[in-house]
Amino acid sequence: MDLNNDGNDDLLVGAPYFTINQDEGRVYVFMNKKSTNFGGLDPQSFQLKGDEQPGGKFGTTLAKLGDINNDGYQDVVVGAPYLDNGKGAIFIYNGGKDGINPKYSQVIRASDLSLGNNFGSSLSAGMDVDNNQYFDFAVGAAESGKAYIFRSRPIITITDTITVNVTSVPIKKTCEDSKGNSYHCISLTTTLQFSGGEGVTDPFDVEITYSLDDLSVLFKRAFIEDDSKILQSVFSKNFTVTMGTPNIHTSVVYFAVRTDPNFDIIKPIRISTKYKGYDKVGGCGGNPCPIIDIYGSNSNNIELIYLQECGTDTTCNTDLKVTGQLSLRRSEQQSEIIYGANDEVYFLILVENFGEAAYVSHMKVNCSSDLDIVGVDIDGESYPLWTSEDIDGQTLQMSFPLANPIAVNGSVNVIAKFSVGKLPRPTTKLYTFSAQAFSLGTDKDPLNDETSIDIPTKVQTCIQIQGSAKPSQVVYKLNADQPPSINASVYDLGASVDYTFLVQNKGRKPVDTLAVDIDIGAEKEKTTLVYIVDLTIDGVKCEEQKLNTLNFTLIDPNAPKVTTDGGDGGGDTSNLRRRREIVENDKINCRTGICKTFKCSINRIDSNEHSVIKIATRIWSANLAKLKIPTSDIITTVDVRFDGPNADQNIQKDGCVMEDQVGVTVQPGKSERTNDPVEWWIILLAVLGAVILLAIASAVLYKAGFFKRNRKIKEISGPNHEAHNPPKTNDSYDEEDDD
Repeated sequence: MDLNNDGNDDLLVGAPYFTINQDEGRVYVFMNKKSTNFGGLDPQSFQLKGDEQPGGKFGTTLAKLGDINNDGYQDVVVGAPYLDNGKGAIFIYNGGKDGINPKYSQVIRASDLSLGNNFGSSLSAGMDVDNNQYFDFAVGAAESGKAYIFRSRPIITITDTITVNVTSVPIKKTCEDSKGNSYHCISLTTTLQFSGGEGVTDPFDVEITYSLDDLSVLFKRAFIEDDSKILQSVFSKNFTVTMGTPNIHTSVVYFAVRTDPNFDIIKPIRISTKYKGYDKVGGCGGNPCPIIDIYGSNSNNIELIYLQECGTDTTCNTDLKVTGQLSLRRSEQQSEIIYGANDEVYFLILVENFGEAAYVSHMKVNCSSDLDIVGVDIDGESYPLWTSEDIDGQTLQMSFPLANPIAVNGSVNVIAKFSVGKLPRPTTKLYTFSAQAFSLGTDKDPLNDETSIDIPTKVQTCIQIQGSAKPSQVVYKLNADQPPSINASVYDLGASVDYTFLVQNKGRKPVDTLAVDIDIGAEKEKTTLVYIVDLTIDGVKCEEQKLNTLNFTLIDPNAPKVTTDGGDGGGDTSNLRRRREIVENDKINCRTGICKTFKCSINRIDSNEHSVIKIATRIWSANLAKLKIPTSDIITTVDVRFDGPNADQNIQKDGCVMEDQVGVTVQPGKSERTNDPVEWWIILLAVLGAVILLAIASAVLYKAGFFKRNRKIKEISGPNHEAHNPPKTNDSYDEEDDD
């Protein structure tokens, strides 16, 4: 059979046992290029493969159908009787100018039509059984013992014309959908006609499918209304066409006028139509209904572009200028971003266009990744569809559209909003904010498309110190002794005074590193008045080599009674306190004496937390007495300052003081006599002296007759005796006196 109408017979050879996995089958096609006697067969054959189903034995039968599609070329039918588990199927291939199309145009499966098994085991073709000028064919199903006749349907060719009422689409709103979205609407007209199909005179039903902007991937830019007035990018509708009569159908197409940065106004918008016939419910007068030629023109399309107001050429020569400033919300005069004081930063940007229209204009704003993006306002309205990405781990980039287009001499106001609360502290001492505008075309002065602002970063802090001493007054003895030279204890020195300083972070942000300077008025005239026993910050010793330098034991061997308010000298301190309130005492500090200085550090204090400095000391009473120190205040000062590489980023809030001093009043008391033991010989001399004095006194009294005088004793009468006539006795005081 001549497949390509070149006058030479071509050859088809079935190979049903061709195997890849198992008996898939093949048909080899050899085109004859020289003679009618197959002398010019092309040794480079190609193959018809069916659907390559294992066990199908495609190529078991072959038959010449004749020209069933009325295109002037011979067509072929191939049987595969063991396809689909023995059900069977046939495949139709159409000839053409290049020989035969290797892709089948139609497959008829017994399983789809509930036909007998081994369908396709025999074929008979090349006859017109219904006289409709189209060849029909018969197919045998050996296992069922039946044969089936298939009549060919008339083939028609559809032609259409697509027209619109514009040559390009302006980017301006002319209509809205039901949701209030803006569009530019145009009118689309489709004109349909059909030809061919000998013997076909009845109207023909066609389904037309509109596909709008099928080349666009990210955003669909065109839509058509369906019968329910809902916008669709793909929509199908049925029409009836009549032979020789134009069929005209008009629809409204909605073109988007969005300003998204990815919204494409350069690529053409394609509107496509596809057609297929469908059978009428009542049939076509007893004959098979026509079908559309699959190799004919069954589709059409038209392309439109967005209107670009860029002069006579195709390039838009824009001239965008970008300027900006930062607004720190709390203070417009503030020259730095202060963590703990500023919560938001606004980047105010003005974009102006002094050239031709700037289409698909959009902006990229860069900031430190320390910040969080809050949002963006464009011409006073919030735009929620911004995107962001971390560029290099340090820079956050925000992208959003501006306008489409920015007109000549037009402008756009942008407010990019950022939050400062993402991190407790800035990672750099300087933040850079930049904004750059983009659009289609060529910018006349690209150097002014971008603006950049650098601003220092600071951290607002509130470090405060509060100190106290216990006790706050001490009375020392004027005759206090020095501690023993061996096994001396700090308890031998004098009263203990313990200092406590709270370093508090009352700010909103943590503080990383603090340097602590501690000055204790400890000496005067090169004599130690205050002995430092221990100093810790949060339990960790500071400059331990300066503590308890004389290695006194910290244990009291005599376990003395602890004095809480008057030191080891005791005494009444009420007068002292009253006097302290009204009298300014002498000061013992770094100016009037010599200070013991300690340099310590605090690693970190979080917000609303504190560190504790504790200092344990002893008042050296003997040295105070030695120098005859009057009532004085011994001053201890704690000064805290920011330290570390980022120390200069910290700003103390007004009213927050990083220094405190505590005074402990020392006052001399009275001297006390001691009951020392008396030597024995002193006691002996005293006794002998007393005996001698007693003997001398007794001798003197004896010589004076003190021991020899008479004493007259008068009787005292009772009430029954006469007082004037007492009885006489032989005793007489006078006589005794004479003796």
